[in-house]
Order: sequence, then structure tokens, then C-alpha cells
Amino acid sequence: MKKALVAGCSYTYGQELVANPKDQNGDFALEQSPENTEYRLRNRWVSVLLEKLGASVLTDLSSPGSSNDKIFRTVTNRLIIDDKPDVVVVGWSYDDRTEFYDKRDNYFHQFQNNNEYNSFKDNLKFLKQMYYNYNFEANVHIQKTVRYQYLLAVSLKALNIPFLFCNCADSTWGLSRQSEFIVNTSTKSMLSNYRKEVGLNHYMINSFNEFSDKYPRGPGGHPLAAANLVWADELYNYVSRNNIL
Repeated sequence: MKKALVAGCSYTYGQELVANPKDQNGDFALEQSPENTEYRLRNRWVSVLLEKLGASVLTDLSSPGSSNDKIFRTVTNRLIIDDKPDVVVVGWSYDDRTEFYDKRDNYFHQFQNNNEYNSFKDNLKFLKQMYYNYNFEANVHIQKTVRYQYLLAVSLKALNIPFLFCNCADSTWGLSRQSEFIVNTSTKSMLSNYRKEVGLNHYMINSFNEFSDKYPRGPGGHPLAAANLVWADELYNYVSRNNIL
């Protein structure tokens, strides 16, 4: 059986997929009970897709709140230190997220552009407020996502590792949009090179978040089992049509 490396944010992780709907109350610790964990791992889209492909998860780097910075960093680190996986599946997150390294805790804090600060210490609250109020530029984040996607795709192709990229968040622009949204000349060139060197058949452009709008969601807004199963079917059909993985 093929072994896969998977990465992404809460949509790939399967947040709010619980065996008992009563556990969908925002208590993340409750979601991680043995029963709920088994249910989540069985019903999230990436697990269903891999089962259809005769593969299983070797390394799971998905976690709620992940930025594209974290996704790129953790996947490339794993490719360096671990045995090569047979398959890589990445569900890209929101462009506006970022991460900051805290040397004291040896930890990368994930930031997103919202008004939630309760989980951060005072100095991190200040840093997040300063960043999004005064330093955040949407185009910079879009360009960064393109660079991550290009560099990871070229690396995977060089390593002869089949891969699939998809959008889990509807604000993920990156390679899924046209180059007029990219104002930086070098990033436009990178986007052009991606199309020439790798091709876009490894990239499912539709967004899981947008796709799942017609299906039930949990109180926190995450797609539930029905949407995950249908999205897995969509991806499986896409993979089959494009003869990848």
C-alpha cells in the first residue's frame, strides 16, 4: 500500500468531524477523544481519497489554524529528514495567515486576520494587532503562496513524488488565479514557469470551502462528513481524469 504525506489546515485535519453531534460545541479537547478521533480520521476528505487510491497516511502534518507558511515549512522539512513518501497531498490554507517564531518557546505561532486574541499572550496579541493593522498587504501574501506552491511542486517533481494540491480555503489565490492578480514581476515569472515545468493538472482549483456551502457545517463553520465524502469523490475523479497519484 502506498504511503502518503498530507498537510493542510483544519479542513484537511477534519475539525468538527465527531461521532456524536453533541460534541460539536467548540471544545477542541472533546473532539480529540478516542471515539471522535477515530471518526475524524475515517471521514475526513483526505483519508477517504487515499483509501480510494489504495493509499494510507504515513505522515499527517495537518492542524487547525495552519498558515501556508507552516504548510510549506513542515512539508519541506519532512522531505529532507524522512524517507520519501509515495504520495503527497496538500490542502492549501488562507493566504492572509502567517506565522511567527517564538524563540523562548521554540514554537511557531499561527496568526490569522481576525479579532480573536484570547489564545495569545499579551506580547503576541500586540504583535498580531500591529501586523494586521499596519503591516499586512494582501498581495504580498498572495505572492508568497505562489512561491510556496511553485517551489514545493518543482521539488516534488524533481524527487519523482506524485502529488495533488487543492484549495481548502476560498481565499487561497495562488496558482488557482490568473496572473493579473500578481503584481510582482518575479512572481509572475514563477507562475509562468510553474505552468511550463510542472503543469496545472496537479492542482485542483476549486475550493473545498466554497464547494461545501450546500452541505451541513458544524457550529464553527467546518464541513461535516457529507461534504468531506463528496469532496473526496470530486478529487478522486479529478485525479483519475488527469492520471496523477
